[in-house]
Amino acid sequence: MRVKKSVFKLILFTSIISLIAFCFIRQYATSRKNTLIYTFFRQSLQATDTSYYFIGSSRVQTSIDPEVLKQTLGNKHIYNAGISGGTLLSNCIIARRLMQNKSPKVLFIELTPMLPEVPDYLLKHQDDLNLEIFGTANQLLSHLNFLSKCRLLLQLANKYVTSKLFIVDEVRNLMRINVEKTEGHFGFQPISENKYHSVTPFLKFQDFNNYNDKGSVARYQQYINELLKLGHQSNSKIVFFLPVTFRSEDEKETTIPIYKSLPDSTKLQMPEVLLKSMENASYLADNNHLNLAGAKVYSHLLAVQLLPFIKKE
Repeated sequence: MRVKKSVFKLILFTSIISLIAFCFIRQYATSRKNTLIYTFFRQSLQATDTSYYFIGSSRVQTSIDPEVLKQTLGNKHIYNAGISGGTLLSNCIIARRLMQNKSPKVLFIELTPMLPEVPDYLLKHQDDLNLEIFGTANQLLSHLNFLSKCRLLLQLANKYVTSKLFIVDEVRNLMRINVEKTEGHFGFQPISENKYHSVTPFLKFQDFNNYNDKGSVARYQQYINELLKLGHQSNSKIVFFLPVTFRSEDEKETTIPIYKSLPDSTKLQMPEVLLKSMENASYLADNNHLNLAGAKVYSHLLAVQLLPFIKKE
């Protein structure tokens, strides 16, 4: 009799756990489809009009106001696809996914170091969005020798597995409302504060003379060429640009020579008048991001440089 009761309790306990797990997974899947990034990709992959996307790190998130650009340039199909913690690799992953829609588009891609890292937020959405993170990485790293390529892919795989194992954040997110808007992982994220009072982070026009190639152009040429080739195959124009703020000299040493090496047709111009106009500490939220006031000024200035690329509707 005791055995039967024990078996019954075990079955009942297992059933309850299974029901809870089922409800969790169902709610989890539903919450994923309600996220900003899911909605963004769904709409973008169905777009038929010419669209314009700014892809990059949190600096893109805080500096490029799509509403200002839409009003200034007279085109409603302009989007901020910045992501917190973005790298050149994650930029390429997002760009490659958008290019699966063969409608005409222009992808403005922020030049940042090519790190074997992808934001956790993107890794968590990889399966839902069919991002093909490892396929993109494998394609971009094809020029490396076998050992170097394996090392970088293993680092990426380790990060992916870690993001899947630790689900505490996901459970917490399910208990909250509008998590996308409060955490600000993706898209334009205005910041009202001004907590930094030096112009040191801003890109200066003289930086173009101060930073010369120390090997980064050759190392990054394969990535640049691969993106341009993908763009040509998918009816997409690729345009690179530099962030207007920098946290470190090392990043300048890497990205400025690459920018200088690009043909004018594949990069946004950064004229002296634009950079001098931005050199104002009141435009900074911190030592690496613009605040809302800075974003509005920068977006208005940037609109002039976008005229060759964005058509008025």
